[in-house]
Amino acid sequence: MKLFSFLLAFIIFNNILAAVTPELIARVSNRDGYNLPTGSSLANVTPALDNQGNIAFNVLFVGMSLDHGAFYYDAKKKSGEVLYRSHDDLFLSDITLYDQKLYFSLFSDGYVEGVLKLDPETSKTKNVLEFDDFATATYLGDLQQTDSGFIFRHSNARSRAILVKKSERDIARTVQRERSGVSYIFSPAISKSGYVAFKRRMGERGQFGEEQEDQVVLYFPTGEKMTIASDKKDQFVSFFNGVGVSSLGHVAFTAKTKNQKVCHYLYFKQVLKPVVCQGERGVQEFEHFAIRVNTNGDIAFRAIQDNGKRAIYRSVDGVLEKVVQEGDMLPTDIAPAKVLHREGWPGFGGNIAFNDLGQLVVGITLVDPEDSNTLVGESFYFFN
Repeated sequence: MKLFSFLLAFIIFNNILAAVTPELIARVSNRDGYNLPTGSSLANVTPALDNQGNIAFNVLFVGMSLDHGAFYYDAKKKSGEVLYRSHDDLFLSDITLYDQKLYFSLFSDGYVEGVLKLDPETSKTKNVLEFDDFATATYLGDLQQTDSGFIFRHSNARSRAILVKKSERDIARTVQRERSGVSYIFSPAISKSGYVAFKRRMGERGQFGEEQEDQVVLYFPTGEKMTIASDKKDQFVSFFNGVGVSSLGHVAFTAKTKNQKVCHYLYFKQVLKPVVCQGERGVQEFEHFAIRVNTNGDIAFRAIQDNGKRAIYRSVDGVLEKVVQEGDMLPTDIAPAKVLHREGWPGFGGNIAFNDLGQLVVGITLVDPEDSNTLVGESFYFFN
């Protein structure tokens, strides 16, 4: 009877794996690691994923100094490794991919050193962005190399701005700057084709209160800009801070309506529609991470289910699919492990990556199936 039960569990487990097809990209704990040095950390890291299946993310090395590194997974070679390590306690911004090269900014507390391009074929880096305001910059992130040039969010002691530079020595053009009438710019979503979507708070300097008008804005590669939603003029009363944008100009955002319904919305070519709402199809609450959207108008997001477990969802052609949830079993390099499910301890870290093929990369905390207090490691998985 015990043998029968074991075989049944084995068959069910393998059928689940075959249906979801997760692939372990990297795992690390304080005891061992897969594709990563023992003792490094992936806490709250957001990965990058391109349409070829290549993956990049930053890694924190815990030791005498808190250095950061750049990890790259080559989909063709089916291998991944750390290609770059910072020095002098410099931090890396979230890494983005363009034309199979890695891009990130290097910064410390209140100081930006530069923007690097990392070539995985040679592991060599090049400082690719000369910026006059580096001397006064306190932050440079949300960086993306695009068909239109570099687009990034820049902060100094005076204000924040989203800027475009067509080339290294080109004068930066402004997508949006905090100025009279715009009191705050939230983190933008930037597509590789040069579309930018973001939420902005209207008002004068220092007027940050929730009573101020919020708008969701789309910037076109041509330099035009339009407001696609407002919480003072439309059906909405508030927006989540994060948005998503595709390379064709789809915009995804989360909003609460005047009847208190919270939904993920998709905007494309003058058409705005809800995709999924809280309280429907087992989704209790959206987590406050930006939605991802691709060129098919499909979305992916993090949410908490009616059963209290966090899950990663994707909506393809309007069909909602739960990709992975807390408590699921996943294969690892050593033995099957379980996605952490514990009160107050999320089983997923950072935001997800989503490409035009509908593929996902997710940061997952793994524990021993028999003892959830025993950490198997922080990890990244690829879902086809």
